[in-house]
Amino acid sequence: MKLRQSGGFLRFWLAETSSDFGRYVSTLALQVVVVITLHGSALDLGLVNAARWLPYVFLGLLAGALVDRTSGKRILIATNVISGVLLTAIFVLAALGRLDVVWLIVLILLFGSVTLFHDAAGQSTLPQLVPKPLLVHANVRLEQSTAAAQATGPAIAGALIVWFGAPIALLADAAAQFVCGALTASIPYPPTTDRPREHGIGKAISDGLRWLYSHPALRSLALNTNAWFLFHAMLGAILAPFVLRDLGLSPLALGGVLALSGVGALMGTASSARLSTQWGLGPTIGAARLLYAPSLVLLALASLAAQLAPDVLPILLVGAGQILYGLAMGIEGPLEMAYRQGVTPGAMLGRTNATMRSTNRAMVVVGAPVGGALADAYGFTAVFWLASAGMALVAVWYLASPMWRVPRDAGEAMHLGD
Repeated sequence: MKLRQSGGFLRFWLAETSSDFGRYVSTLALQVVVVITLHGSALDLGLVNAARWLPYVFLGLLAGALVDRTSGKRILIATNVISGVLLTAIFVLAALGRLDVVWLIVLILLFGSVTLFHDAAGQSTLPQLVPKPLLVHANVRLEQSTAAAQATGPAIAGALIVWFGAPIALLADAAAQFVCGALTASIPYPPTTDRPREHGIGKAISDGLRWLYSHPALRSLALNTNAWFLFHAMLGAILAPFVLRDLGLSPLALGGVLALSGVGALMGTASSARLSTQWGLGPTIGAARLLYAPSLVLLALASLAAQLAPDVLPILLVGAGQILYGLAMGIEGPLEMAYRQGVTPGAMLGRTNATMRSTNRAMVVVGAPVGGALADAYGFTAVFWLASAGMALVAVWYLASPMWRVPRDAGEAMHLGD
């Protein structure tokens, strides 16, 4: 069977692509709303980013257990509709002049809660649509769409912000979420027979935790990725205010800078499956993790250059750092997801995916405000150096973990046949 022969996967791919484009538009729009419309600080932006992921800390395990018991299709449709309504509400408050940082945090908390259930359902239903030998290629296709959205969404958002203002750009994401819900409703999901219902939610959650953390490779991947997200969140909290304030660029230029990460991700996803075949799945992920620290060094040097010689050099350094960072994400993203889906029993997929996402986003809840606070206190340069040192430690840790020794045939077994 080929991926192109799966009508269900093609519709799912199109639906998730629509959602991805909308999310990258609203991600930039929200940052501009905080920094320019509401005149917020780096700490304010860190708090808004943390609010986006805080629900994963409290609801993530519950969401995974419910997804394993419930129709993923219904969850995906409902969460798309609710997400569109919440984004529309942010626009309305901004248009009426009633939006402030507190209101934004509240609405983003709700948006994050809804997105949590959507992501858990989406990651867990993909293996229902394609067989295991095609999981790497299916995830590569999804990551390529995400990378394309990352490469173009911020640029589209920047243009919308310049022409109409940041709040109006949020309506583009709202529309994308409604489109995604309509497409998902048309997907013929196969019936599932392995939904665990014989025990309570608490037992289901504990079984999921036991499964994940008893698997040596998955456990090491989960813990290492937790640390990665801590430093990634620091970058996410400070990049926009650094570009808008220290470099003095416009929101349109900020969109272009963020889009470069998507360009790198497109390059990474294009080579991800081939590299995993040549090097092995575990070593390929490890090679990608070695690229993050150098990319953040380039951003630290850009921050120094902006203080010493504010000209085109800082912009070039930021652009190079973004491309390298996106390249690393594009290489490892589909491989990590495919490995997780490939080794996890179908009845455990919701809990495994939600547990890993919950612990990862807990790191964002910590890292985003800490990164913003450190930037306000010590400057952007110090945080870039801290994040680069942290990413270097994460890479060294990964190279010593069981994931590094995942054999080549583990990767080949999941992507032959396309």
